[in-house]
Amino acid sequence: MDGSDDPPPKTFVDAVQLETRQSSDVTAIGDPEVAAAGRFIRMNACQGISVDDVAVVSRLSRRQLECRFRDSFGSSIYDEISRMRLLRVKTLLRETGLPLAEIANRTGYGYPEYLGAVFRMTEGLTPNEFRHAAVK
Repeated sequence: MDGSDDPPPKTFVDAVQLETRQSSDVTAIGDPEVAAAGRFIRMNACQGISVDDVAVVSRLSRRQLECRFRDSFGSSIYDEISRMRLLRVKTLLRETGLPLAEIANRTGYGYPEYLGAVFRMTEGLTPNEFRHAAVK
C-alpha cells in the first residue's frame, strides 16, 4: 500500500502442542460400522474395553471389523484403544497434579507400575519425566 513491492516480514511462532477436539477427531470414514467402532473406542477406551466389546458394538464379526478397521485407520483395534488410553494419561499428567495411582485407575491400567512400564515402553520416558517436561 505504501508503493513498495516488499511483502511484510513473516513472523513464525512455534506451536506448544496441538490438541485435537473430540468432535473433529474421527476422520472422514465412509464405513459406518468402522466409524461407530472408532467413536466407541474414543468414548470408552479408559473403561477397560476389549476388542470383542468393540466388535459387539459394530455388529460385525471380530475378524471383519479387524480387517475393515485396519483398512480405515491404518492400525489395529487394540492399538487404537491403547493410543486413546495413553492420550488420556498424557492429558492428565499435563493438566492435573493427580498421583500416578489415580491416573492409572482413571485410564483403565489399574496399577501405577503397569502404567509406568507401558508409558516408558511407548514414550521413552517415565510418566513423571513427561509431566515435568510438559510443565516447562
